Order: sequence, then C-alpha cells, then structure tokens
Amino acid sequence: MSDHSTAIVSFTRDLRVHDNPALERACRLARRVVLLFVVHEGLGFATANRRRVLHESPADPRQSLRDVGGDLLLRHGDPVTELMRLAEQVHAGTIVPARDVSRYAWRRADRIRAATSQQRISVEFVDVTVVPPAALTPGCVSSQPRGFLPNRVRLVVASFLPKQLGLHWGVGARHFFDQLVDGGQGGVHR
Repeated sequence: MSDHSTAIVSFTRDLRVHDNPALERACRLARRVVLLFVVHEGLGFATANRRRVLHESPADPRQSLRDVGGDLLLRHGDPVTELMRLAEQVHAGTIVPARDVSRYAWRRADRIRAATSQQRISVEFVDVTVVPPAALTPGCVSSQPRGFLPNRVRLVVASFLPKQLGLHWGVGARHFFDQLVDGGQGGVHR
C-alpha cells in the first residue's frame, strides 16, 4: 500500500531546518522527504501569542528550504487528518513526527499511531530537545516579553511559586502564556 522510499516529517513546535533530528532521521530512512506543518485552527487553549507564532513561524524555515530547492508544505486543519491525507497523496511509507511533552501532543501522537497502523505506515517519533534539561540552571535564561523559556526552567518556576512564595501555580501559568513568544503549554501546565 505504501512505499518506504518516501517519508514525511511532521513539524510541530520545532520548525528548525538546521540540526533538526526529525528531519535528519527522515533523510536517513527515505530517498524522498516531504516536510509538513499544519496550522491547527481549532486550538482552544492557544493564547494570542501562540496563535501568532503558529501563523508566522513557518516563513523562515520555508524560505531556508526554498533557498536549497526544497519546501515546507503548509496546511490548515486537524494535524492528524492533514498528515494522513498527505501520506496517501505521496504514498509515504514512514512518518517522522517530533516527540513533544504536552497532553495535547500525547493525544496527537496516539492518534498518529492509530492512523498509521491502519494504513500500514511506519511512524518514528524523534526527540528534538535542543538543550538537555540537566544543562540548565535557574537564571541561565530570562523570560522577557518576546522570549523563550525552556520547559525545565518553567518547571523550576512552577515549583518555586507555590512552595516558596505561597502563590497559586496559575499565577505563573498566566505569566508564561502572556509573556512567552511561543505561549506554549509545555510540560508544566497540564
């Protein structure tokens, strides 16, 4: 039914082209690699910052890929539905999504596994951690209104607020949603 000479890299929140482990893995598995990013319009939990990032983020990697003769396919809708639709169109034998830590990502991964097993397409989830959590220390990064904050540091702050300051954890969650560029849920707010 499918041909293992084509693999799809399903980009989620990590749109790096340079040193992307999922992209590297797909290139080792298949002769043809198709890159996909799906803007999921139905994300009810996404903050204004997160929605903006989801719409603006693909521009840079897309241009980088076009500069070397490639492209990033952009689709709108349900990520699993669009991924499986593309897999059928290009006769993909393998799908290589990035592993993520949010509850939403876990549900998406379960749906991908179920859909790929029905279509007899292999799936290889790849970890895409840029900085190992052990390499981070509190204070090594700062949270500015336009910044990023690794999940490990978010976890440290989430623990510190209620235990040391007696504040409700929601205070930190609201701060992360409002201030961080990705507005992501990360592993802290589940």
